[in-house]
Amino acid sequence: MPVIHAHSTAEAQQLLLDVPSPIVVIAVHNAFEDVARCYESVLAHTPSTHAVLVVDDGGVDRSAIDLLDKVADRVDQLVVVLHRDTNGGFVRACNDAFAVTARRDVVVLNSDCVVGPQWLERLVDAAASSSLIATVTALTNHGTIVSVPLRNTPNDRLPGGMDIDAAAEKVARSSLQLRPTLPTAVGHCVLIRRLALDVVGDFDEAFGTGYGEEVDFSQRALQRGLRHVCADDVLVYHRGGASFGAAAGSQQQTNEDIVNVRYPWYRNAVVRASTDTYSPLALALDRARVALLGKTIGVDALSLGPHTAGTQVVAFETICALAEQLDGDELVVFHMPFLPADLAAAIDALPGTRRVMVTDLTPVAEPMVDVMYRPYQVNTMAEFRWLKAVGRRTIVNQLDAIGWSNPSYFATDDEWLQRRELTRLVLATVDGVAHLSNAAAAELEAEGMVPAATARRVVWCGTDHRRSLATTSVSPRNVGDDGRPFLLALGVSYHHKNRVHALRVFAGLRALGWDGRLVLAGPLPSHGNSKGFEAVELLVDAGLRDHIVELGDVTEQEKRWLYEHAALSLYPTTSEGFGLVPFESASHGVPVLTSRQGSLDEVLPEAMEVLTDFDVDRAVALAHRLISDPVAAETQCSAIRARGMELTWERTATEVLALVDEVLTRLPNRVASIHGEWEFPSVIDSPMLAMPDAPTVGRGFEWLVGTASRPRAFKRILSPDGSRRQQAMRQFVNWGRRHTGVHANS
Repeated sequence: MPVIHAHSTAEAQQLLLDVPSPIVVIAVHNAFEDVARCYESVLAHTPSTHAVLVVDDGGVDRSAIDLLDKVADRVDQLVVVLHRDTNGGFVRACNDAFAVTARRDVVVLNSDCVVGPQWLERLVDAAASSSLIATVTALTNHGTIVSVPLRNTPNDRLPGGMDIDAAAEKVARSSLQLRPTLPTAVGHCVLIRRLALDVVGDFDEAFGTGYGEEVDFSQRALQRGLRHVCADDVLVYHRGGASFGAAAGSQQQTNEDIVNVRYPWYRNAVVRASTDTYSPLALALDRARVALLGKTIGVDALSLGPHTAGTQVVAFETICALAEQLDGDELVVFHMPFLPADLAAAIDALPGTRRVMVTDLTPVAEPMVDVMYRPYQVNTMAEFRWLKAVGRRTIVNQLDAIGWSNPSYFATDDEWLQRRELTRLVLATVDGVAHLSNAAAAELEAEGMVPAATARRVVWCGTDHRRSLATTSVSPRNVGDDGRPFLLALGVSYHHKNRVHALRVFAGLRALGWDGRLVLAGPLPSHGNSKGFEAVELLVDAGLRDHIVELGDVTEQEKRWLYEHAALSLYPTTSEGFGLVPFESASHGVPVLTSRQGSLDEVLPEAMEVLTDFDVDRAVALAHRLISDPVAAETQCSAIRARGMELTWERTATEVLALVDEVLTRLPNRVASIHGEWEFPSVIDSPMLAMPDAPTVGRGFEWLVGTASRPRAFKRILSPDGSRRQQAMRQFVNWGRRHTGVHANS
């Protein structure tokens, strides 16, 4: 189509009568190189059915206007150039455009902007998403509250030398099309609906050549009940600051003063919009940032140290598997100073991975990663506060509900209750929850522990350990080698590991004439261990003690030796979140006498013969067959190994990354406290307490309230349940909170 020149608004209006809405408007005043880039992108990426109105604002340099005639034969769109004899400024140029484009929506595009593919179509779609929308603003690299990739941080270039086409496509693919509300249109690229122009009128020319005119217009639209949104699937490159020259500073300040006098709410509205980390705008900006820079995934590996148990294996293997699946993203491993040198070296060798040493659990001031993943349960409030502070979002793998359900594993009822409250708080306030098995997930669901809206996923362990397994074996001290075979019962000596049943099976085998030993290996917990019940078995059958070796905790090299030499592994557990022992045993060719309790029913092979109950005679018969029949033993081991091929660490990483992606599509969890079994709520932090202007007396009062409610014994003395004293205390607490401006829950 030709480039047509018009010398009056009436003439230009006549030329544009038949083109569809919206019309793209570009005001041009000198700045040839910027304008040339703008033209090229608009003409390349704007549908041919839409028109472009160029307002010639009387610049001395005519190159940008003359350029259009030179390329007219290669232009698909109708381009109308409205000439003005003198420079009237940006505001007047826009008002002329509003008059010329009568009855159509208008897209005002700064001449120092470059657009990408489908930019106009996406702006139009956003505008059509609600009849209340007055303006639609595009994301940009240089645009105050809609700046990406770094929020509220304008930059004059795109990251990594990316061109706008590639960057715009990345942002569009990642966008959730939230169309978040803005307190104002931002003027680099904004679609203005004709409805708003009809109701509000033109830009106010009191704003001179520019700055603040779109803010004034936007606030007038808000007063009429209209909204401003961001097209979070549109990214426009904006050089920024190219339009107004040296006088920009004083003019900007004058115009800002006008806005603040007219609309006293505006300044605070912008502050809130720019700092709220829980808003749809924050989520939209996060999505664009991740699209342009990649995401950072943190892994809490604070458990990694000189001793290795199941938790440490899960943490380390998860890290390695995640690193292998990174695609332009970064993995950050947080660890304590006692991380062994060999593990540190192995992590350093992983692609896209870096380590961060944590010397204490003081919460950091700003998040360090997009998503923080803890591959095991949270044990202390200090850990959780740190975890929530480090990640913009948090995922915790709640391995099982064993500690939640079993008071015998704690020194006192209060200690158990504190752990329950911490678990409840964790699951209510994180952004995602992983489970080791469907069985573990069902237990938590039965307790009503995970909010329905929380992202959840079953993340089975891998069983194909590659890096955490020792490559050499060392005989544990005290085992000796008297030539006799031995049974191996490996695991922490908690009640649910059911070592008493293992002792009974061992005794039954000896009664059948099997001349071997029993090796009990695993740490001794302070509370909830089965040593007392084991002692009863040894008192009943005093001869057993001479054939039992107790090792306590063992190293990975010692564990490997035990598996290499054991005749049978005993695993009669009554409750399990996953159950690695059968898979570890089978990998060494050692058959296992195991139950199907808890998760084991879903992870073990379906046809495998197991303990269906804890009848000792039946268990002894099965154990004897597995020991004496090599074919039966190998058949079982082969079946377990085949099942293990489905439960890989690669699969674990895939599920974790899927959960990461899911939480990144949601607003962060803004819950900071929960009401549980305590008198007062359990709190991660109190936003009111964190505010700089929160009165010191308020902070002190809230500390006193929290302290007085714990321990429970003190609370019962201070205000027994149902007493007048309790009622009076509650009235006092409520009075204090009203007068200090501090609240315990949010």
